[in-house]
Amino acid sequence: MTAPDLTAHPDGILVLGESVMFHDGAGTLITAAVDRHTPPAHVVLRIEGDQLTVTPRTARALSAALTGIANTAEIVACLRT
Repeated sequence: MTAPDLTAHPDGILVLGESVMFHDGAGTLITAAVDRHTPPAHVVLRIEGDQLTVTPRTARALSAALTGIANTAEIVACLRT
């Protein structure tokens, strides 16, 4: 599944008009984009077609939380081996 007009900034920072796309190990598609059409700016997250629109501050907090969850899952996975 390919989403049109998606580009990834080299340092991972979203800028207006750009999006980033991720696939997890199960093939789930996650995209994040800055919505430039409705001021103030919002970050639009899409996971397999479902959409969540949040403020940049909430997006940062969500990103930090998800990173922490992912890191914990990886640590747990390593402990089980």
